[in-house]
Amino acid sequence: MGRQDGKENFGKVELLRKSRELHTKRQALISQAKILKSEYKTLLEEFQPRIDNLQSIANNLAPEFKRLYKESQEVYSEGDGASAKILSIQGHAVQDKCEAVNAETNAMRAQLKNILNQIGNFHKKAEDLETQSGNYREEAEALRPTPVRGFNASKIINNEEIEEFLDEFPQKIFKEIESIRFSDNVSGNSFEMRLGISHKDRRTNKSVITMFRDLFREEKSKEKMIEEFKMTIAHEVGHTVFEKFMDDKSRWKWGEVYQASMLNKRFITAQAEYGRADDFCECFAMFKVKPKKLEKFDEARYDFIKKVYSTLEKTGEKNNEKD
Repeated sequence: MGRQDGKENFGKVELLRKSRELHTKRQALISQAKILKSEYKTLLEEFQPRIDNLQSIANNLAPEFKRLYKESQEVYSEGDGASAKILSIQGHAVQDKCEAVNAETNAMRAQLKNILNQIGNFHKKAEDLETQSGNYREEAEALRPTPVRGFNASKIINNEEIEEFLDEFPQKIFKEIESIRFSDNVSGNSFEMRLGISHKDRRTNKSVITMFRDLFREEKSKEKMIEEFKMTIAHEVGHTVFEKFMDDKSRWKWGEVYQASMLNKRFITAQAEYGRADDFCECFAMFKVKPKKLEKFDEARYDFIKKVYSTLEKTGEKNNEKD
C-alpha cells in the first residue's frame, strides 16, 4: 500500500528492521574508515621521509636552474651563442629533474589525500545513514509508541512476532494502550485460568495488557498456543476498541445483538457469554485471527465489526496524512 506523500506505508516492525539495516551499514562504513585510517598512517610513515627528501632535492635544484638560466642569458647577450646553448641544455635538464621530483612528490601526496577523502566520504555516508536510521526509529515510535516486553521468555512467541501481529491492526488503537507485556505467572484461580487481562494505568488512563503463562501448554501444539496468544491479545485490544472508539449508540446496538443471543445461548465462545463487551471482544479477536469462522457463525456480527474496523482504518489514515 502506498501513501499520498509517495512513501511506502510500513509497519513498526519493518521500520525498525530498516533502521537496524541502516545502522549495520553505518557500522560497516565506520569499520572501512578505520581500515583506511590505518592504511593512511602506514603510508604516511613510508611517504613522509621520501617527500621530505624529494622536497630537499627540489629546493636545491631550484637555485641551480636559476643560476644556469641567468648565465645562459648573460653569455648569449655577450654574443656567445654556443655557450648559451650548452647552459640552456643544462638548465632544461635540471628543470626536468625538478619536475620529475615534484611529480613524484605530488603523486604520493595525492595518494594520501585520496585516502583522506575516502575516509571523509565514509564518515559522511555513515552520518547520513545514522540520520536515516534515526528517522525510521522515530517514525516507528510515532506509529506505535506502545512498548512490547517479555514475550521472548514465553518460549511460544517472541517480542518481534507480537509486534508483527500488532502491525496488522489500525495503529490508532494503540494510542490508548499503554503497554503489552508477558508475565511468566499463571493468572486466575482454581475456577478460571486466563491467558491475558487488561487494566487501566492510573497515571495515563490507558490500557495495560498482560499475558500469562499457559498452564496447559504441554498439552497443546506450538501453533495452537500461538493462535491462542493472538486471540487473547486481540480480545484485550478489542476492549480498548469497545470502550474508547465506539460511541454509546454502537455499544447499545451490540448490546441488542448480545441480548438476542442470550435467548438461545448462541455465542462464538464460552467467554462471549460473560457480557456484551466480552461478546464483542471475542468476535473482534475472531475477526482478526479466524475471520471466516466468525462470518460463518454470524454474518451480522461479522459485518458490524468489519464496519467498526474499517472506520478505525480510515480515521487512522487521515491522521497520518495530517501528520
